[in-house]
Amino acid sequence: MATPPPLPPNPPPLIKLGMWGLSSRKMALVCLWCCAVLSALCALLALITLWALIGVVYFLPFVWWYWAVIRWVDRNNGRWPGFYSLSH
Repeated sequence: MATPPPLPPNPPPLIKLGMWGLSSRKMALVCLWCCAVLSALCALLALITLWALIGVVYFLPFVWWYWAVIRWVDRNNGRWPGFYSLSH
């Protein structure tokens, strides 16, 4: 009798929170790139006014966070939260 494939581990709390509202890897990549572009635009705007550095400090951690979510799902053979909603 064949054994079923192992289930992926449960994601850590910060990864699970980062996946909230994301239904696919493509959506996570869109969020990552939007935060990266907004952070770069704020960095350029900071050449004019230093208040724009707040935007860099705000958006840059989200770039890392979305990257960490994508990496965790890819490495742990995980499924995105919306994966099963299309099949049921």
